[in-house]
Amino acid sequence: MVNGTEKTLAKEVTPTHRFDDILINHKKLKEDNYVPHDESALKKFCLDYLDNLKLNDVSNNIYHRLWEIGADHYLTTNYDGSFEKFIQETGYRKNSRTSSDSINLHRRYTYSKGDSHITFWPIHGDFNKPNTMMFGYDHYCLSVSALCHYLEFGKTREDGYWNKNDHKDDLTRFLNWREINNVKGHYPYIQYRIQNFSAFPNFCFWADLFFFSDVHILGIGMDLAESDLWCILNRRARLLQNTNLKPYIKNNIYVYGYFDEHIFDLLDSYGVITKYAQVGPLKEITSEEWAALYSKSIDHIQANVNLRRK
Repeated sequence: MVNGTEKTLAKEVTPTHRFDDILINHKKLKEDNYVPHDESALKKFCLDYLDNLKLNDVSNNIYHRLWEIGADHYLTTNYDGSFEKFIQETGYRKNSRTSSDSINLHRRYTYSKGDSHITFWPIHGDFNKPNTMMFGYDHYCLSVSALCHYLEFGKTREDGYWNKNDHKDDLTRFLNWREINNVKGHYPYIQYRIQNFSAFPNFCFWADLFFFSDVHILGIGMDLAESDLWCILNRRARLLQNTNLKPYIKNNIYVYGYFDEHIFDLLDSYGVITKYAQVGPLKEITSEEWAALYSKSIDHIQANVNLRRK
């Protein structure tokens, strides 16, 4: 999982509380005294601004190194579409996509070049579809609600995505299994998935990766506004307390970065492995320190991926 490197507009708009403040209270943006008239207009304004930003050499180098890892799945929370643009510059072409509404749980694109295929998950929205971008608390709350519903019931809404693709088979197996085994009461769908994943090893939702694949989180501050990520980490940690499930959850979650002490403690309590993390009050990190962190982190990710493939 990678995050973008956009900075300038982030101070003005994109943090969740600032987005809602501007939207609800109709505050002016510094640029041209602009006052957005609705949520779609404000999201479009943000994305137009980000689209004009250019990647610097440091960002290009980071993306190049991440791409060289050769992971099967890349998740991103960035808003400017820069990593997806970088993928296209490598000669890979988008040959399929799976998406529906503004909830991004199953939004994924497959990129191919010859016999090589990777899956790209823009978990906070598609740059080319402004209404899918998760800027405000309202959208984050909807996402967390859909995420919890998927983990419990295997679906996000009654007329949704699972009726239209390969996830329908997984859900049908789950419902049939409950009926055949006369399973009553509370039995989460994700618990069934964990115990039966080896028989049906497919990823239909980005949340699946947090249970069945090592996940490396790099470049994200992990503040508590990242409610969807904290939700999935919390649910995974709770399931690990189940002695019947723990043997089936064999993946690791790694986080790399600089964090306040309370964030570090929470990550540790959820069983997340922290690498090259600075604990304590955040300071002004120099560009050299960031470059060193990214370099060491990517070295570790590469070694982990290579080990898993042996």
